[in-house]
Amino acid sequence: MNRAFKAFLLISCLALAACVLYAGFWPVPPEQPPALVNSAAPAKTLCPPRSPAAPGSPQVLTVRPGESIQAAVDAAHPGGVVLVMPGTYHQQVTITTEHISLLGLGQPGQRPVLDGENQLDNGILGCADHLSVENFEIRNYQDNGVIAENVDGVTLRRLVTEHTGDYGLFPVRSQHILIEDCTSNGAADTGIYVGQSRDIVVLDSEAYGNVSGFEIENSTNAVVQNNYSHGNTAGLLMFVLPDLTVKETSGNRIAGNRLTGNNLANFADQEDIVSNIPAGTGLLVVGSANNEITRNVVEDNRSLGIGLLDLRPFYPQRQDFDIVTAPQGNWIHDNQVAGNGAAPAASARKTGLPGVDLLTDGSGWHNSWSETAARRFPPLLPGPSWSDFTRRLYYRLIALLKSL
Repeated sequence: MNRAFKAFLLISCLALAACVLYAGFWPVPPEQPPALVNSAAPAKTLCPPRSPAAPGSPQVLTVRPGESIQAAVDAAHPGGVVLVMPGTYHQQVTITTEHISLLGLGQPGQRPVLDGENQLDNGILGCADHLSVENFEIRNYQDNGVIAENVDGVTLRRLVTEHTGDYGLFPVRSQHILIEDCTSNGAADTGIYVGQSRDIVVLDSEAYGNVSGFEIENSTNAVVQNNYSHGNTAGLLMFVLPDLTVKETSGNRIAGNRLTGNNLANFADQEDIVSNIPAGTGLLVVGSANNEITRNVVEDNRSLGIGLLDLRPFYPQRQDFDIVTAPQGNWIHDNQVAGNGAAPAASARKTGLPGVDLLTDGSGWHNSWSETAARRFPPLLPGPSWSDFTRRLYYRLIALLKSL
């Protein structure tokens, strides 16, 4: 071996070592959107301006078939209860008084029904704090089954929504939300959705026949637990989207849910972001941070089981974002995943990503996975024991491979 070759070999080794040291030790620059200030246009609201409630003692009002639920709600004082007898009511109800409980009477199959006859926009519009709606069937509305806007304290319990337009249950820009023992099907966007909100609990509910069964969007401190999502296009979505008032989806816990057989063809409006979700998606996290996903059963979704992706490919023509688009700090562990990715939808195949149980595009350098007995892509996923050096090195290697 001549001296020139030895010198070349030594220089090459030193260069490789320098690259490895750089890749592992040099900090990954944090993603900094050009405008984390509020770049969103003022949110449109369906709610009329709030006015002080008329003074009076709380009372119980009863509505019978043929009578107006709206009239009873308008007559109720704060703390009042409006009881609705079984029957069918072709009405839209708007609640603007605080501390109102709207309760349907009767057992499942004999409860009061709000039927919009595909003519009315929303079944129930909640516009006041400390609102409770329980024990109704709500069907055939054009926009939403139940929507609550800018509400502090909303409880939605034992509700069934069916073919209510874009959303079944739709709390937005609200806080202290409880959704419990509800069922939703036939929504062209999401059956049970919470957006731009915080302090959320979604429990013991079921979604089927929707584009997305459940969705948490631009929201924080949500617990989504013990729910059943099946027969949708996607079982559960957790997104952060641009141009909204709230700029993050973080600090959420998705635990103990069953997300199985979500293989319904996507029927969302092409202008909606969910129209990009391939049929056969179990649980998809896009551009969200510091969330925990654990103890879920995710099975028999034909495109993918659990996915962790950057938001940017969903907006291929866009360059600048007012949010951090890469997922970061997510902890995905101890889920039961099997039988996913067996027959990916055409839209999933077009991306070049394979059908698997566990999927990441490599964006975000500090996510952690701890799963066993699952097909995955890439074959090696960062675990909780990985050092920051190893994480940065692996992240930059994936980025290099993606660029080739």
